[in-house]
Amino acid sequence: SQSYAAAGTGGTLATSSGAAWTRHTSGLGPELYDMSMATATHGWAIGRRSVVLRTTDGRTWTRQDAGTTAPFL
Repeated sequence: SQSYAAAGTGGTLATSSGAAWTRHTSGLGPELYDMSMATATHGWAIGRRSVVLRTTDGRTWTRQDAGTTAPFL
């Protein structure tokens, strides 16, 4: 079972299998605030300036339309 976290500037994402954390950079956005994974491969992350990122393989992230320019937080 994997755990996930989202934090940092430049769209930094981290994954863990329980033993150690591995850092990934989405390359698609600013600071990320939160992340939710429906499965080990499908999930979303939200960030500054209404950024929404989506993955369907757990590694590659694409920007999604948030439908708003208002801040999430």
